[in-house]
Amino acid sequence: MNRPAAPRIRPTGLSFAAGMIVMIAFFLLTLSLLSTILPRNELFEAIGPQPGEHVLTLAQSATGGLFAGSGQGRVWERRGAAWETVGERDDEAATGITALLAEPQLVAGGADGAWRWNAAAAQWQRLEDGLPEMYRVSALLAEADGAVLLATDQGLYRSEAELTQWQRLPDEGLPESATLYRLYQDGDGRLYAATIGHGLYRLQGAHWQSDSDGLPPASNLFDLIELPDGRQVVATEHGPFQRSGDASWQPLGEAMAGKRVLTLALSSDQGPPLLWAGSDDGLHRLLLEGDGHDWQHAARLAAQVSALSSHEGRLFVAAGHVYDYQSWPGLSGWHFFLTLIFSGLLFYAISRHPRLARVA
Repeated sequence: MNRPAAPRIRPTGLSFAAGMIVMIAFFLLTLSLLSTILPRNELFEAIGPQPGEHVLTLAQSATGGLFAGSGQGRVWERRGAAWETVGERDDEAATGITALLAEPQLVAGGADGAWRWNAAAAQWQRLEDGLPEMYRVSALLAEADGAVLLATDQGLYRSEAELTQWQRLPDEGLPESATLYRLYQDGDGRLYAATIGHGLYRLQGAHWQSDSDGLPPASNLFDLIELPDGRQVVATEHGPFQRSGDASWQPLGEAMAGKRVLTLALSSDQGPPLLWAGSDDGLHRLLLEGDGHDWQHAARLAAQVSALSSHEGRLFVAAGHVYDYQSWPGLSGWHFFLTLIFSGLLFYAISRHPRLARVA
């Protein structure tokens, strides 16, 4: 006896739509899970200041204003997405800007001395009172109390924040031929000088003492930075070195051993905390979270990386052009919002039509 065939139930348009919603929601949920394990996307965007301008140094104000000094002797300020020159120096033979300071005043230095930007008069004024008639600037530093240090080929000078009168600091203990390439003040107020050919020195009272134990002899030093955990890292022609407290310097990582490191910076606002190192072959980064990490080559840019600047964790890079470092999760955030939308539609459809729950 033949049984009558069961009636075929055609899927309604509504059940088909619910099924599609379920598929899309699960697809987007999978994307959300993948975004937690995929590497972050990164972009080094060239942001100026203009073609043909070779940027050598960077500085940022306390409010995040970005300034760039170029090999053509100009200082640029980024306003919004545009760049504008900060006045013009009277000296027609103005040399490249090799040192730049944004706080407490905007100061630019190079082979033709140091210049202060007088915003009220809208002009650059050469710093002279208490300084040699002719001098070359190698480094600038704003101390914690607002005073400014100026390293020149004829000694180290200090002025209060007004920059009206300079006094020469003692140089006892420094080699006579030492060039102070970079100045640094740690969290305890101790002053360090990274030198060319003579390693690292620290000012103790009125006397400079060598602080190079563990560094290769007669090292060229280019930068010094303090990490959040208190370690110090120095940039040398033989790679980066680190130490804790007053211990001897030790190589930091193996991937950059022997590479000339010119500049260092920290960033943290767009992901995990990173230590950045600029070198002749581009930009390198070191993850500071956890143990066992080594340097990774992050980017090869238009020129050697001459300066890094970080404000509130955001990184800018000078390598011929100025680059803005951007980072975001391995998958963009749009899928998260779509997941919420489709999930809401799904629950709404099931609540209105309970039999559709079998579709889900």
